[in-house]
Amino acid sequence: MEDIDYVFLSHRHPDHVGLATTWRNGRWMPTFPRARYVVHPRERAYWTGLARDDPRCHPCIGDSILPLREAGCVSFAGGGERIGGVRLHEAPGHTPGLLLFEAAQGALWFLGDLLHHPAQAADPEWPSADFDFDRGGAIARRREFFARFADSQACLPASHTGGPFRIERTGPGKYFARPLGEYADKRRRAMTPVHPVESEARKNRACPCR
Repeated sequence: MEDIDYVFLSHRHPDHVGLATTWRNGRWMPTFPRARYVVHPRERAYWTGLARDDPRCHPCIGDSILPLREAGCVSFAGGGERIGGVRLHEAPGHTPGLLLFEAAQGALWFLGDLLHHPAQAADPEWPSADFDFDRGGAIARRREFFARFADSQACLPASHTGGPFRIERTGPGKYFARPLGEYADKRRRAMTPVHPVESEARKNRACPCR
């Protein structure tokens, strides 16, 4: 735990900050005690400014966000800054201060919640359910970054897509999220139809009684 220098928080939704703190000695404390937790300042202003009775005021604010501030380990940063070899890019829409992280000189990007399903590459206007702070902004950011990534060969992990992919252009404003590596192999196996006769033959070979 003490070998970690930075924790990059794309935004402050509950599923992205849940491991930021750990319950120790009767209180919530930073999971990585030596790390700086990097987040956009608009995330702080938005989430800590919610009234307690606001339905968006999730318990994670008390157990995963405020303890970091109290520990003095938060670093606020915005687009264009480079921290620990990682370049930050702003993509407001899903939340006010969503950040994307570029590494390996652009060959690797961590997209956070820029999208929630690979199908959103085919149609960037498909919404992420009702989770977007600014739906129009989220659509605009997807269009902007998909156009940037198209045919770049960049490896693109995202939080909810099941594995890394790259973006390929299929038409004006349309893209395809092509899965990479083991993720691609799993997708291919899941989508490969099995002929009934072949399936029966497989069962017969697998059965030790035959």
